[in-house]
Amino acid sequence: MPANSSVMVVTLARSRDKIASAKNFLFAYIVLLYFSRYHETITYYEKALAVSTRSLSTYAGLAYTYHLQDNFTAAITYYHMALWLKPDNQFCTEKVDISSGKRMLPWCRAQNGFPSKRFIYILRT
Repeated sequence: MPANSSVMVVTLARSRDKIASAKNFLFAYIVLLYFSRYHETITYYEKALAVSTRSLSTYAGLAYTYHLQDNFTAAITYYHMALWLKPDNQFCTEKVDISSGKRMLPWCRAQNGFPSKRFIYILRT
């Protein structure tokens, strides 16, 4: 067996370990999200990002967790990271629009008492 094939076997084993640990993180944060344990969920998402930074579902899940906590600035940031990986993702596109609108809503209410139709139109375009 050539020396290169043992390196390849070790590399494949490490890749398989990364995939397995990423799946474990996925299961853990789905369970935590179900029970509304958002801070722990965020911790697991961050651990999953340490394993792989190319996972659309990790960025989208992290964004959605921040969205559920009404932390729209962080949610928008992670939705954009997910959209950078896959620009045509419908879930992230819709959620970033909703998050942007909710982030601006308190400001609108402070200005006029309620957002004007013109402002809502600007948010949608």
